Amino acid sequence: MRMIRLTKNGYISILLFLLIGLTYSLTAKGHVEVSDTSFSIRTAKAIVENGSLNIQASDTEKGYFYETANGKRYSKYGTGLAFLFVPYVVISKFLSLFINIPEDLILGFFLSFYNVLFGAGTCVVIFFITRHLDVPKVVSVSISLILAFATMCWRYSVWDFSEATQMFFLTFAVYSIIKNTYKSIFFSSLALFCLCMIKIINIIFIPIFSFYILFNKSRDNKVDFKKIALFSIFPLFFSILILYLNFIRFGNPLETGYGREASRFYLTGPIHIGSLLFSMNKGIFIYNPILFFAIFGYIKFFKIYRKETILFLWVILINLLIFATWHSWEGGWSWGPRFLVPTLPFWLMPLCFLFSKKKLFAIVLIFFIIPSFLIQTASVIIKTKEYHYIRYNLVDENIKRKMPPDILGSLVLLKHKMLRKNNLYNLQEFNVNSNQQIDTNKFKSFRGFNLWYCHLARIYNRPAIKYIPLLFLPFLFILFVKLLKACVEKEDEEKKQNKTF
Repeated sequence: MRMIRLTKNGYISILLFLLIGLTYSLTAKGHVEVSDTSFSIRTAKAIVENGSLNIQASDTEKGYFYETANGKRYSKYGTGLAFLFVPYVVISKFLSLFINIPEDLILGFFLSFYNVLFGAGTCVVIFFITRHLDVPKVVSVSISLILAFATMCWRYSVWDFSEATQMFFLTFAVYSIIKNTYKSIFFSSLALFCLCMIKIINIIFIPIFSFYILFNKSRDNKVDFKKIALFSIFPLFFSILILYLNFIRFGNPLETGYGREASRFYLTGPIHIGSLLFSMNKGIFIYNPILFFAIFGYIKFFKIYRKETILFLWVILINLLIFATWHSWEGGWSWGPRFLVPTLPFWLMPLCFLFSKKKLFAIVLIFFIIPSFLIQTASVIIKTKEYHYIRYNLVDENIKRKMPPDILGSLVLLKHKMLRKNNLYNLQEFNVNSNQQIDTNKFKSFRGFNLWYCHLARIYNRPAIKYIPLLFLPFLFILFVKLLKACVEKEDEEKKQNKTF
């Protein structure tokens, strides 16, 4: 039997995936948190149980489903996530036959981890992108770890919103297309197909990729029509499939399930662009301070890799412009600018071109990384919905305007949970001049830290379960040491090969 021999990049990528994936798994929630996800789950269960796509939904849930003339109801969300959930439904049904736990609880537990694979996978892909751009191994690994733990990638990889899944497929599509081989172009097309199946609005990226192939001519300065044909396979297949799915669900191939909401894009985008960049509640630079520093790397990136720079910038700008014009640009009760999460790697990646051994660079990098890391840590330890609920449902309008933004409010919750260890909050803690006390103890998932083993410890009254992470600390340490060792090996040789850095 022929043994498969890993390349150095392959070995490092496995270590990265295990280190990041294990850390993410220890900060997952153990239950489904997002109402949107429940409708994709219902569709997945309908596929398994009835071989159909129509779901059970009550009248009070209008806005989440599309009702046809004959009374059938379908989730308005893309079918890609439902198909992705099918194996989880099957496994949960099987396990519920042997253990005395309801199927829905098993399913919710497993699905709270599904984004871990995609989040960790994205960090690995960004490692390969930077290596493809001749970035030294140490810098490539550093960028992957910064993406993993100092950006919203962490929060959304342990949440059941679909943004981390979209981020993986978009990043993989970009990596495949810049490799510019026939095989990679095919896989880029496939990744875009998966991306659009998850969320149909992602078709906005197809023209960008098409133009990249068109203008990325061969050495003889001719357009490679074979690559264009290969790239067109899955977008064409997606077009046919989505028209068919729309027809069998909604009776109209052009109906996406969003109804009139699909046209609610407005020209107020320029106003919301500022909010998506710098507002305290939704600004991408506020929730990910490291990105503000990283964005300056595009200057050097453009000098070295002009075509790739233009591709990355267009991916960022199109995503930003489209969702700035969307009527619900805030992304609901989410952590920061949720709709910008799929493009996070492209905001961060130019940071690799700023790396330097100068002390000033190290000081500036630390200045941006520390708050970025603390913000992400707070977001994964507590349930961000708790502060949203306090701010928008448990105080009156006058107090609501005085409450701090999400980041500061969430940090108050974290401090309270660590020091007082209860769910009784005085508004003075939020710097509001009021004697009102807020109690969120009636919500089981708000109690204590929002981590799966903490929830299990409370549910089964077994405090020892809370210490499960201690069992994995030695493995995390070993993985980190091995990763560090793999990065510094033959560093002198690599320096000679990368004179641009």
